Amino acid sequence: MNYPSLILSIILSGTLGFLNFNLLINQGTFSAYYSKEDRVSWCIVFSIINYLIFIRTNAFDLDDNHDIQLFYVTCITFIFSLILTMIVVPIIIAIVSKILNNSRKSKQLFGITNATPREIAFESNSFIHAFIFDFDHNFITEGYVHNFSESIELEHQLLIEPQRGMELSSLKEDDVIETMNKEYLNPDNGVKDTKIYLDTKNHLKYYLIYY
Repeated sequence: MNYPSLILSIILSGTLGFLNFNLLINQGTFSAYYSKEDRVSWCIVFSIINYLIFIRTNAFDLDDNHDIQLFYVTCITFIFSLILTMIVVPIIIAIVSKILNNSRKSKQLFGITNATPREIAFESNSFIHAFIFDFDHNFITEGYVHNFSESIELEHQLLIEPQRGMELSSLKEDDVIETMNKEYLNPDNGVKDTKIYLDTKNHLKYYLIYY
């Protein structure tokens, strides 16, 4: 079996590039809601970089045995690719984002971020108490956000943990707004922040209190 060709095929097929991209999503550098075109573009970029690392490393004579040489080159390629993904790319993205946002700030423009509003709303180390209404002001449910999907196909799914003895089927939106106004950055009650997330696709409003 021609192992070098097999490894090159794996690298050039985008398999390793796909792993790079997903690692960056999992550590929060990239958004989980990138379009298919953006995902493919980034996978191609990482595949090219991984290919260049493999070719450059293979240019060195690490061992006289061909199979051992290939093993060393493959391991080094994987390690450098991992370092690139976990350390180098996040630093570059952070620096570029800071430069761009400073430039936009000087022009009195809003800052930009890789995260979507949904990710900003629900990706938090805090306990999130959510009150959900539709755009017609009808109460849907309330409770603590236990988990939410990061899949594009399941982008609007939430797992809510209700409070014990919940009897709020007639809860009014005005009451929630009043509660949020009272609790806004209230350290005495352990409130860290409050936000309102609008799901325009499904016509839902999430009133969020972070503890």
